[in-house]
Amino acid sequence: MFKLKFNLLLIDPYTLNYLFVDQLSFENFNKKSITFGIIDQSLEKFIPYLEENHFTVRISKSTALDHIFIEYQQKIVHLAILHPYYTYYLVRPTSLSLLDDVQLSYGDKLRAIEQYEKKSKKI
Repeated sequence: MFKLKFNLLLIDPYTLNYLFVDQLSFENFNKKSITFGIIDQSLEKFIPYLEENHFTVRISKSTALDHIFIEYQQKIVHLAILHPYYTYYLVRPTSLSLLDDVQLSYGDKLRAIEQYEKKSKKI
């Protein structure tokens, strides 16, 4: 989609089921939006880059950056910002109203996602 590199976490249960449980081809994927989680708050500095490259970007903020919606090839890439909170990440509800045919997996209400730890294996 673009040349920037981010650590994204696919958190969309519909898409996870479609790709990994049903093992269907992404080429035939028929959903208006796909949701990723992102922890890195520095994403905000890349919004001008996205706009310069003619992506339509919509931003939802409460006190901080909460959701980013990027329109790409008539689909919406939804980045839900994961806010650290004790042993969880919180996803706050979006303040933007979206089209009726867009169903969010995260962003409709306050949700918590358990943090995962990276453990290195010694061989």
